[in-house]
Amino acid sequence: MRASFDIITIITIIFFYPLVSLAQSGIYQFEYIETIQNFSSPTGQVDIIVEPETYVPSFYKGKAEPTAGNPLRLIAVPSGLEETNLTYKWSINRNPSINTSQNIRVTAPYAENMLVSLRVTNPEGTLLAERDEYVTLSSPEIIFYENNSLRGISRIAIGSEHNLIGKEVLISTEPYFIGDINSPNLSVNWEVDGQDQTMVSDWKNVALSKPEDQAESVLINLNIRNNLNLSESTKEHFLLKFEI
Repeated sequence: MRASFDIITIITIIFFYPLVSLAQSGIYQFEYIETIQNFSSPTGQVDIIVEPETYVPSFYKGKAEPTAGNPLRLIAVPSGLEETNLTYKWSINRNPSINTSQNIRVTAPYAENMLVSLRVTNPEGTLLAERDEYVTLSSPEIIFYENNSLRGISRIAIGSEHNLIGKEVLISTEPYFIGDINSPNLSVNWEVDGQDQTMVSDWKNVALSKPEDQAESVLINLNIRNNLNLSESTKEHFLLKFEI
């Protein structure tokens, strides 16, 4: 170990000392240059409001939820910024938008989440505020309700089973968080114990009667399919039970 150290020391002196001597003699001049980098940091904040354009019934107390393949509006709400002539640079899943307005309308991608990135700048391009936010995309849902001729549609949803009191019942359905419920691309199919039901009028309602064969129950299925947006397709069922 001692011999190794002496060799390294000798090599350092042989190669480095002449360079120092040359620098002192003026042949080589070494100059320390200080480099200063300017980093612009945001001076304000910006929030993003998400307004999905999906269907919910009028009596629903909650908010609509965004789903894949359906439009939604994004609104920027800046704070702490004194300037008014602002540019909003949006990107969805890292794909820049050509729209630089304060609010834009986009179509949710076919994914579980949507990454919304926003950069707010002034006319000179200085970054004033920025925000990255993941928007969770939901799935469409089907909820069944009993529709009484006197009381109207019940606000209590039908669960996995429903008891029929009397000989017939009108069942109404509400499809939550889909796009246009009147779209010609929607294909709707009701089934009772596997048998297709011919829909004459509004597909959101089906009249069911107690069968004559004294069956204890029948399985009710509803299938909704969007031929242009398969992620919007969904199905649900419940068991309609009869008093024997």
